[in-house]
Amino acid sequence: MNYRFILRHRPQDVRGFLSTWGFFSDTTGRVHVPENEQDRFSTFLTALGKAEGDAALHMESGVRVNGKFRSVVEDVILEDPHRMVQFFSMRKKDLTEGSRWDRNFMMTTCFYLPSGWSEELLDYLPRWREIQKASRAIHYDEGIADWVKETGRKFWIHCPNPVDRVTNTQWVSKTYRP
Repeated sequence: MNYRFILRHRPQDVRGFLSTWGFFSDTTGRVHVPENEQDRFSTFLTALGKAEGDAALHMESGVRVNGKFRSVVEDVILEDPHRMVQFFSMRKKDLTEGSRWDRNFMMTTCFYLPSGWSEELLDYLPRWREIQKASRAIHYDEGIADWVKETGRKFWIHCPNPVDRVTNTQWVSKTYRP
């Protein structure tokens, strides 16, 4: 399987970083990007640049992964390596419909971008940020959502989630399967 694994991590989340990092110990394209707490947007842009044109699995370290995490992720990517996939979701439809196509991106907890897409986002997001500064708070997942809509793309939401957020218990999803 040919893709980069790019893990954004907060310095205080060493345990989550190490447990997730271990799932990809044999991956040559494994990269970690320390979180800049004062400017997470810049951290995210740095992570996008680390893809260097390759397909990439982008992930935050504040998650727990199930034992089948890597095999689930790679099986889903192999089904269609040219589609964007979100591996973490907390929507009601996750429970009623399961895996499906969507156009409203939320949460950068764990997602896959095909070759070249990280670079497209890296080009798009700084311009998007300048336009948005005057009108609302800036969250890069909203920028990704706007990019998906503006480019006419859609992405695959995979359920059940192979990852779950643990940094804030209010965000624990109902579709995570350990």
